[in-house]
Amino acid sequence: MFDEMKEDIVNVPLLMRKARIAASRQNFEEAEKLYALVMQDEEMAGHLDIKTRYAFCVEKIGDLSKAIICYREISGIYKESGEVGAAKAMDLK
Repeated sequence: MFDEMKEDIVNVPLLMRKARIAASRQNFEEAEKLYALVMQDEEMAGHLDIKTRYAFCVEKIGDLSKAIICYREISGIYKESGEVGAAKAMDLK
C-alpha cells in the first residue's frame, strides 16, 4: 500500500482525495501517511490546512506528543501572520 502511495506523490489532488476518504472512514493511520506525502510536495509543504489535517490524524492515532508539536507549530505560524483568532483555536487543541 505504501509503495502505491509513493507512486502518487506527483498527483497531489489524488493523494488529497485519498487522505480525505481515509479520514472520513476513520482510517487515521492511512490518512496520516497520505497527508505526510502531500506535505513532501514543495507547493503543499506550507499549507496550514494540510498541516492541521495531518496533526488531527496524528492526534487520532494516539501520538499526542507529536500532535502537540504539530499544533504548536501551526499556532506559531498563525501568530506570526497576525491570525490571532486562528492561533488561539490551535492553542485550545
